[in-house]
Amino acid sequence: MKKQFMTWLLAITTMSAFAQQATVTGPDSFLRVNVSVKQGIPVYSVTYKDKTILEDSPLGFIANVGDFSRDMTFTGQKE
Repeated sequence: MKKQFMTWLLAITTMSAFAQQATVTGPDSFLRVNVSVKQGIPVYSVTYKDKTILEDSPLGFIANVGDFSRDMTFTGQKE
């Protein structure tokens, strides 16, 4: 029972450690764009030389075919 609880606790902790986030870095490594999902809302931020240029800003749009500005999930990234 104790072993099962520890396994469950480890699984929950590991899942929360993988944030829904992706980072794109410029060729000189100074410019970074971070895209993440916070409480179902996609946001992005921009930093340059580790200074914040643009804080978390909403990402998405609302169209006549659906609302693409909330209830989003991060599915992965490719390089």
